Amino acid sequence: MHGKKIKRLAGDELKVTTFRKCFPDQPESFARFTLKQSQTVEEFLSELSYDGPPEFWSMWACLFQDPALDTYTTTWLRTHVVALSDWRVQYKKTAGQNPVAAVLLKSYCEANPGAK
Repeated sequence: MHGKKIKRLAGDELKVTTFRKCFPDQPESFARFTLKQSQTVEEFLSELSYDGPPEFWSMWACLFQDPALDTYTTTWLRTHVVALSDWRVQYKKTAGQNPVAAVLLKSYCEANPGAK
């Protein structure tokens, strides 16, 4: 596809259920999300604020497959979103790159024991 100079798939008419069959991934990344049967790929990815090529989505989603992430509730994450964002910036300054989600959460909670 990229060899033919096609930069990305168009997901504006492709249904998620069809896309899922065309691009299966071992950890079943789509299973972690509530899907609407009639939802297009573009709508699905937009809800997740993912703007990369649809065909690479499962690689991005893999970063969130760590079982350690399952211990954090949506409420906890929403409560700590600003602090986690600040922590990510600090981590990047120190390490020179952004941490994956599980590393970010672990390092934040270790440095802030009362947060968890």
